[in-house]
Amino acid sequence: MDTPKNHHGPPGGRRAAPEDARVGGLSTGRGGRGRRPDIGGTTSGGGVVARDEAYGWMYRFHLGDETVGGTGVLAVRRGPGLLGRIACALLRLPATCTAVPARVRVVRTAGPADRPIRERWVRHVGARELVTVQTRAGERGWERHGPLEIRTRTIASAGTVEVIQEDAVLRAGHREVRLPAPLAPRVAAYAWIAPEDRPRRPPRFHVRVQVTLPFIGRLLAYEGHLTEEPRPRVGQRSAVRS
Repeated sequence: MDTPKNHHGPPGGRRAAPEDARVGGLSTGRGGRGRRPDIGGTTSGGGVVARDEAYGWMYRFHLGDETVGGTGVLAVRRGPGLLGRIACALLRLPATCTAVPARVRVVRTAGPADRPIRERWVRHVGARELVTVQTRAGERGWERHGPLEIRTRTIASAGTVEVIQEDAVLRAGHREVRLPAPLAPRVAAYAWIAPEDRPRRPPRFHVRVQVTLPFIGRLLAYEGHLTEEPRPRVGQRSAVRS
């Protein structure tokens, strides 16, 4: 596996700061769930559109309708400070490492076109496994962590994807309390296509993610790349339909 190259960042040197609260994502192309963005295709002499495979993979990974998987290498940093170290240990988060193998699988359960998609994100980073569950409908996403719910809105542009965190709320039954910004955990992330990603087959994209907690600061940050795993053959179902 290749080691992440830190000298290549998002286009224009753009970085996702913790305050931006961005998570990798895209507007979906499924009927009733938003509009599929332009993926930078070019027209060949025969009139056939040759799509940007790297961006297509990044789209399928973040907001496609089917189950996907990717492998790659990440540089991981735990947060500084005693409280941060204790929180990382209690949550069994990956240790700091300049290059650790990673595998991420997004298992999607899709219902009718007008119903949300349920996603189970399973991340293996080194020897650690991190699992989260998200419900997604159009531009909106809801991720639950016990009583805590993170609400996001996806934004897509040519060659990059991000999601803006809109709210963090505590829920108990039908009741909810919105957390003020200083008391809310935040996730900041940004996915992009680096120049060295475009010619690769299978396709690849880069990602940078940071998680911060109130009173602690940075809990975990990682950056690296993910390459698409072989897709199911024609006729195989890669998503569960309810």
